[in-house]
Amino acid sequence: MLIRFKSNAEIIKVRYTVKEKLAFPHMPATGVSGVDLYVKNCDGKWLWNTEHYSFGDTIKYHFKNIALEKEFYGKGGEYHLYLPLYNQIEWLEIGTPKDAIFEPLPLRKDKPVVVYGTSIAQGACASRPGMAWTSILERKIDRPIINLGFSGNGMLEEEIINLLAEIDAKLYVLDCLPNLIPNENLTLEEVHQRIISSVEKIRKKRPTTPILLVEHAGTASLNKTTQEAFAQLKDAGISDIYLLSKPEFEFDLNCFVDGSHPSDYGMIKYALAYEKSIRNILHEPVGIFSTTKPVTQFRDKRVYDWEERHNELLKLNKENPPDICFIGNSITHFWGGNPIASIRDGEDSWNSNFEEFGIRNFGYGWDRVENVLWRVYHGELDGYSAKQVVIMLGTNNIEINTNKEIIDGLKLLVEAIKHRQPHAKILMVGILPRKLKEEHVHKL
Repeated sequence: MLIRFKSNAEIIKVRYTVKEKLAFPHMPATGVSGVDLYVKNCDGKWLWNTEHYSFGDTIKYHFKNIALEKEFYGKGGEYHLYLPLYNQIEWLEIGTPKDAIFEPLPLRKDKPVVVYGTSIAQGACASRPGMAWTSILERKIDRPIINLGFSGNGMLEEEIINLLAEIDAKLYVLDCLPNLIPNENLTLEEVHQRIISSVEKIRKKRPTTPILLVEHAGTASLNKTTQEAFAQLKDAGISDIYLLSKPEFEFDLNCFVDGSHPSDYGMIKYALAYEKSIRNILHEPVGIFSTTKPVTQFRDKRVYDWEERHNELLKLNKENPPDICFIGNSITHFWGGNPIASIRDGEDSWNSNFEEFGIRNFGYGWDRVENVLWRVYHGELDGYSAKQVVIMLGTNNIEINTNKEIIDGLKLLVEAIKHRQPHAKILMVGILPRKLKEEHVHKL
């Protein structure tokens, strides 16, 4: 679990009490009972906040020297405070200086990835909560993750599967094999049937949501059973099911604390394998350049809130789908149209030329190619069929990226748009002249 908030404090203190013992023999107190704080910088990169902490009747964390870009940071950045992986919190307080901003952030509008698993999914044996593989994955794919990892349980129980299907998810992950090892009370045939039944129940309630089955790090017979169940489901015509195999995790002897539960290194291996698989399933590829790695941004919250505009667009698109989408940066954003911006430099021309054609303004001030890629991956072109998509983008990348990097980013963006809007015509507008960058722009 995590608490999501916005703050511009240079010092953040957290104090709380827990119910159970602080540590386990194979897992430190910082993982079992500790908290962990991450913050996004203005370019969407996650930063870890180092801390001073003390464990006693009251646990105390002191985060200081939070180094974010001061010129972009007046209204605060997005923080994720990860809670203890195993202990129950009785009460918790977050403290900032009196003059600092502190604002709880609402639940994300994105559909979550739902993970159902065992103690490994719950977080054993990460050294701190931010190093659980689900926490790492949440930052890498930048999507909400509902972690239904149950230590000592997670055995594809019918009751939990029924509850699971009530969640409107982006993807379901079934990673329960570690606790389904055959014994006198459980046969491989029963495991096989539980896998079949679980997928069928989810598919009946959620006919199009992808389901990912996952093999086990250790037991070959369980993996074979999973492969057979997967093949049977595919033969039965059940679509959008996928299998993450053991070799894809690339585990070695350094990945585990006790032969079963992963170390921090093992958690990273888990997260990387999941990220690769999920990006393939959701059609969200990334490349090697910054322009091909989808990220958010908040470069000037004085003018508008980037996430609020994204949420408003999702709402408008659902209520009144657009025929034409104008995608761009501040040149488009502050022109006119809906969503209404605080600055509108050409509203009359927008209204007189575009209002009758059902055009929506998908421009965001200070956006780069990678920011638009994030927006496309996170639903702005989903759920409707547009006639045309217009792209005028790239000028904000000129200062920091080469022509090849910009072009590769735009190619990936066009591919992402085509996948989500296969019937729309795509019009690319050349980058406008930019002072002292004329030659650079001309070559693009």
